[in-house]
Amino acid sequence: MKVAILDSRKEAADAVANKIKDNGGQAIGVACDVLNKDSVIEAEKIVSETFGDYNILINGAGGNHLDGTTAKEILEIADLENKDENVVTFFDLETKGFEFVFNLNFIGTVIPADGGFMAYSGV
Repeated sequence: MKVAILDSRKEAADAVANKIKDNGGQAIGVACDVLNKDSVIEAEKIVSETFGDYNILINGAGGNHLDGTTAKEILEIADLENKDENVVTFFDLETKGFEFVFNLNFIGTVIPADGGFMAYSGV
């Protein structure tokens, strides 16, 4: 199987692609911002020009943001009653951080399916 690794950081995509190639596989690293339709279309173009037609898209974009992360996995009432500046609860999250996480993890899977890879792969 020929594999294209897409990442917002080209060097990260290349690192994974190089591991695949080091183990006898065929792979390329491609820079792609899954929140930018033009970037997705450009990435799809690179993949198609390099490998031709493709049949599988594993759409696993995701990530987090420091301003969108709570300090504890489980909220306890004490966290709200006894405010500790080191304990960030869901209610303390910055809108920009929460928005980034939502956009990357949800919208970042829709754009490649709608605006790039699915639209051009014949799927």
